[in-house]
Amino acid sequence: MVNKDARAPSARRTTMPHQSFVNHEAAGSAAVVGFAALSLATLGTVPLIPWLVNMQGSHALLATTHVFVCALGAAYAIRGRLRPCLLVASVFPYCWLVLPSIFQISHVEAAWGDPGVTLDYSATIRAQGVLLLGQVSLLVGYLAAATRRRPPGERWEVDSAGRSRLLTMSVVLLLGAIALVPLVIGAAGGVGALFTSRQGFNQALASGGLSDGSSSAAALVKIVPSSLATSAAVLALWLVRNRAPQDERPYRAKVVAAVAAALLLVVANPFAFTRYLVLACFGAVAMSYFTPRKQLAAVAALGASLVAFLLAYPAANFFRTGTTSSTSGYLLATPDFDGFQQTINTVNYVDVEGISWASHIVSGLFFFVPRELWSAKAVPSAFPVAQERGYNFLNLSMPLPSEAYLDLGWIGVVLILGLLGGAWATLDRGWLDQTRLAVLAAYVAVAQVGLWRGPFGSLVPIFGFTIGLLLVATVLSGEGLGQRSRRRRASLTP
Repeated sequence: MVNKDARAPSARRTTMPHQSFVNHEAAGSAAVVGFAALSLATLGTVPLIPWLVNMQGSHALLATTHVFVCALGAAYAIRGRLRPCLLVASVFPYCWLVLPSIFQISHVEAAWGDPGVTLDYSATIRAQGVLLLGQVSLLVGYLAAATRRRPPGERWEVDSAGRSRLLTMSVVLLLGAIALVPLVIGAAGGVGALFTSRQGFNQALASGGLSDGSSSAAALVKIVPSSLATSAAVLALWLVRNRAPQDERPYRAKVVAAVAAALLLVVANPFAFTRYLVLACFGAVAMSYFTPRKQLAAVAALGASLVAFLLAYPAANFFRTGTTSSTSGYLLATPDFDGFQQTINTVNYVDVEGISWASHIVSGLFFFVPRELWSAKAVPSAFPVAQERGYNFLNLSMPLPSEAYLDLGWIGVVLILGLLGGAWATLDRGWLDQTRLAVLAAYVAVAQVGLWRGPFGSLVPIFGFTIGLLLVATVLSGEGLGQRSRRRRASLTP
């Protein structure tokens, strides 16, 4: 008893300083993130002051708050190492939703030219609220998952048998993509038609009866080949970047990756296919090849994202029509940046028709069920909103927070974006710890741009199919019997 009493104070003295150090370290990290967020928010707000002063105070307050939330997410995403899913989820909404909303309200301009739509105070203030609530919910969900104490993830390593299976699957995926190339060329009306414009490509598909993007035949032309080639390239590049010492023939994986990337120039070229599909395919290949994780790479990724989403994104309109969007100061009020106006339209639609009770989200998640077998399957959410506005065109965006509001109201925005934030945190942790989730993170980080743009029902078939392929490949590859037996022996060793 005497010895235990004598040791107790000593034990307390040894644990308390360590706990104090951990608390100080966490506080210091939070202070660094806060300072970086404040700096980024300042840089992102000061140039907008001439626009903000032309807005009502409530509009300006919501806008500047949204800027700070995006800046906070970006600061956390580049803290120490790169968290690609959070970075894109913070930078793209700033470029595509926040900046255009400020410009369109302050200049009384609308992306689709609707007269007076940005003068509706009730609709615009609620539209800002929907987008801000979505951003806050995503960040809170992300931080809740990212800051939860858990052991580091186990680096994904496969033995020679597992690597052979992974290489075989990548070869099979590549061969599947190659087999579909004649179908793509034939549907386009020849190789030259694939490199003219997206309008010409879509007209060729329509003349062949493939105008319905939800049909299986259209998917075999517009979705499946690029998904197969992208999956093959990502898996092969993982083998190249994580070469095992016993791998005596690494050139096989290099050949598969090179052929798959070259094939994407045909089945995912920017002349014929949407910029979201092009970004997802080539962005995933770039992420898998360069594997940016360190601090310098994180800062470079932040700068590259701003340039890509503000300049390259609208410039890519050239491949669709052969002309670029306006490069004047009214660039932020063009159809390339219609997300805010579509949120206004969605708020007005819900006022009239009510919420859709998750019909669009559920229909999107079960995209693989043919419409012939599911007569009640909802059309993409942008369609009814466009029809309610009296538009004669349906190819409109539907920002993810807006679609959540359309389906489940304010509660839906919190739940759906919060869950998404938690999922992104899990993928980013896998990216940093180099678990098998890193393969998914390389694709999802860039593919989410399409999900943010929406509508969910139109774009999730593209990304859902690719994610499914990558999931199946990583699960089937396993770790190999040899490595599992070594782990088992090591765990039994005293």
